[in-house]
Amino acid sequence: MEAAWQQMGKKKTDEQLYAVKLDLIKRLLKRKVSREKIVSVINFIKYFVPFTNSQNLINFEQDLNHLIKADQPMGIEEAILDEVKKQGIAQGIEEGLAQGIELGEVKREEELLKHAVPELAQLGLDAERIAAILDLELKAVRKVMEEDKEDL
Repeated sequence: MEAAWQQMGKKKTDEQLYAVKLDLIKRLLKRKVSREKIVSVINFIKYFVPFTNSQNLINFEQDLNHLIKADQPMGIEEAILDEVKKQGIAQGIEEGLAQGIELGEVKREEELLKHAVPELAQLGLDAERIAAILDLELKAVRKVMEEDKEDL
């Protein structure tokens, strides 16, 4: 959330954004925040505040793994997200840059709806605020929130 807030406040270079994201994770680790919460924050900052250069994402993930002393991926969720990302990149190369960007935006929206909307709803934010923060359609956010209520 902090990385997103800082990004919305003023434009940052990928290098500045990289430093902000790593610093945020370091501070969470120092505060002994649960691994589950850190994973949620990592997913949020990776997809809501993306790097413009894909190499920075790769470097960020490597630094992140080193930082948390992980020899393996963070779990099934990370493996799935990584596979979706790889499929999107491969398909984007085949279909051309414009279509790849469009696919990436669709994947980003899917991930935000799946992960970020429920997290923000749990924090007490209403559908309108969540839609505005994540730049998603209000109808889609409401649908996810209703489905989450039904699952309870």
